[in-house]
Amino acid sequence: MAIGRAACLPDEAVADWAVPARLANFLAAGDAVRARELLPRAVQAAFAHRDVAQAAQQLVKLLLAEGDTTGAATALGTSRAVRGAFGEGDPELRELAAELVRRLGRAAYGLGAATPRQEALDRLRSVTDSG
Repeated sequence: MAIGRAACLPDEAVADWAVPARLANFLAAGDAVRARELLPRAVQAAFAHRDVAQAAQQLVKLLLAEGDTTGAATALGTSRAVRGAFGEGDPELRELAAELVRRLGRAAYGLGAATPRQEALDRLRSVTDSG
């Protein structure tokens, strides 16, 4: 029991870990409006905890839920630039990519994938400026 109390995380860290899950829950429930409200906080948390690829992937899902398939495809490519690789082993990424390629072809994905990593990070970080 003492170990649990000694290893407690600060409240802000707990909130940082919870916000991506809340955003995912809103997306799963089809509530893109509430997910959009959480996105800036989720991106901030992702940068704070060095899990930027997850925020990029959530942006893809949000744009898709909002009906912006071109933006989602570009964001998917940008998520590759953030990761440094696509992550073929991630079934969720494969599903997102297959859906977007089915709707738009590979061109929109290529635009984001060609983005230099620092520019991709800056684009993602800009989400926090608007929120």
